[in-house]
Amino acid sequence: MITALYASLLAVLMIWLSFQVIKQRRANQVAYADGGVEALQIARSAQGNAVDYILSP
Repeated sequence: MITALYASLLAVLMIWLSFQVIKQRRANQVAYADGGVEALQIARSAQGNAVDYILSP
C-alpha cells in the first residue's frame, strides 16, 4: 500500500517535470538539447536528477 502511494506520487512528479521541459521547449522553439536557454537547462537538469534519484537502487 505504501509503495503504491509513493510510486504514484513520484509518477505525478515526473509527469509534472516533463511538462515543464515541454513548456520550455515550445516557448523557446528548441527541439534538441537545451539550445543555450538557461530556463530549459534548469528544467532538463531537474527532470534528469529526479529520474536518477527515483530509479537508482
